[in-house]
Amino acid sequence: MLRILIKLRFLEIMNQMQGGKKRNKKTNILGLIALYLCAFLAVGFLFVQIFHSICLPYHMIGLDWLYFAFSGIVVFSLCFLGSVFLAQKQIYEANDNEVLLSMPIKPIHIILSRILSLLGLNYLYALATTVPAIIVYIFDVGFNLGVFIVFALLLLFLPFLSMTFSIIFGSFIAWISSKVSRPKVIIVVFSMIFMLGYFYLCFAWQKLMAEMAKSGAAVAEIFRKYLAIFYVYGKAIADTDILFILLFILICCVPFVLVCYFISKSFISIATRNKGGKKIAYHEKRAKARGIKSALISKECAMFIGSPTYILNAGVGVLFMPLICIYLIFGGDSLSNFTKMLGTDLIGVFICMGLGISTGMVTISSPSFSLESKTLWILKSLPIREKDIIFAKLMPHILFSFPFVIISGIIIQFAIDLNPVDRVMVILIPLVTTVLNAMIGLFLGMCFPKFNWTNEAVAIKQSSAPLLSLLCGVAVEGGVIGLLFAFVKGEMFRVNELTSVVLAIYLILCVIMAIIIKLKGESLLKKMQI
Repeated sequence: MLRILIKLRFLEIMNQMQGGKKRNKKTNILGLIALYLCAFLAVGFLFVQIFHSICLPYHMIGLDWLYFAFSGIVVFSLCFLGSVFLAQKQIYEANDNEVLLSMPIKPIHIILSRILSLLGLNYLYALATTVPAIIVYIFDVGFNLGVFIVFALLLLFLPFLSMTFSIIFGSFIAWISSKVSRPKVIIVVFSMIFMLGYFYLCFAWQKLMAEMAKSGAAVAEIFRKYLAIFYVYGKAIADTDILFILLFILICCVPFVLVCYFISKSFISIATRNKGGKKIAYHEKRAKARGIKSALISKECAMFIGSPTYILNAGVGVLFMPLICIYLIFGGDSLSNFTKMLGTDLIGVFICMGLGISTGMVTISSPSFSLESKTLWILKSLPIREKDIIFAKLMPHILFSFPFVIISGIIIQFAIDLNPVDRVMVILIPLVTTVLNAMIGLFLGMCFPKFNWTNEAVAIKQSSAPLLSLLCGVAVEGGVIGLLFAFVKGEMFRVNELTSVVLAIYLILCVIMAIIIKLKGESLLKKMQI
């Protein structure tokens, strides 16, 4: 029974990765292998750079164990971040808990099937990190058979440790979600915290690794005092010490077994508890009559706000725009040198185009029709004009993007010295590109709707419209940049006039897209079939 449950879990994961649509099985498997191989190589190349920056410096001062301890904490972090929300969803808030409990299946088998399927994903994350670590060590230091064997052995147990913490932290998130009136907000908040940490590391990893390479002794002392688990891990590999090896295996296995045991004993209470969150108290108040457009826009905004998957995949780009602008304020000498190199007039064009590209990363309007899979017939059956539905689908993209675009433009005023015209353009141009990208995404969503999904994440992340919307945004920006080069080379406009030219181009494109949607939108909506 356990084997069957594990197989079903992996089939479910693969089905979600393939978009919930039955295709040629062999083609699907080959496509997934190719996709994961490309991702593995890309991530591996990044970690090769990271590990290479500290491997030789630590070896030269006799701190090989610190190198392996650092690789261990990287593996742990990646596995933890990759499985914590899956653990919360699959163990504590799974939709099939009641169905499985009604069958003659032991709770321990249900729990183990979910934990082991997540553990399989953790091994993939671990391989993406540990393979670069051992390759760099062999290349920089040399091959040591004992180190290699212990490294491979402990790789089998390290994901157990991250899985234990993921289960515990997942229970914490599930408990908080059950105590608040809007549990989905908790998921968004935690996800945003992790994403902010990720982007911070992306910007600062080279500086952090340089500091770690210089301060090996200080870092080693931190590991000894505060990260003793990874100190044991590093010493076990570097010294091939049997006592450290056994100690680390016990540290990984004992908590994991205890957590599995206690969860299996309390699985019935976990499966049957109220997961709806704290109920909102109803207060009687006078209802306000609203127009059709206003009601439809409110419905679309509620759909966006009520879905963490929708927010984190289609709308998170708007939040990072002001954060990047804040980062520019503290750019220091590098930003000043860059500004001097480009000049006051050209830096304005550069900033406007950069913000324009950032607005293209927002795809709120693209999956809006695909998400109507189960309710599109209701909209069509109501006495509502097609153009009102289209307008309502367009507005959430604009309403949620505009405030962040304006905030970003205001922050830029303090970060960079611009001429008076460009100070206005850094706000106007991103606003216009937001409208343009919203219309492009909406039109593509109407041309390529995806209604045959079983999970809304498929419609948001794996349908054609959001991807094409991103590509079109990049293509438009590239085309505008090409035109600017042609204008400058042909001396048609002066450099200080380029931002005005960019604004005019985007306004023309907005008018063209508005005409296309007006001519084709209603007929596309009428042809949509679930």
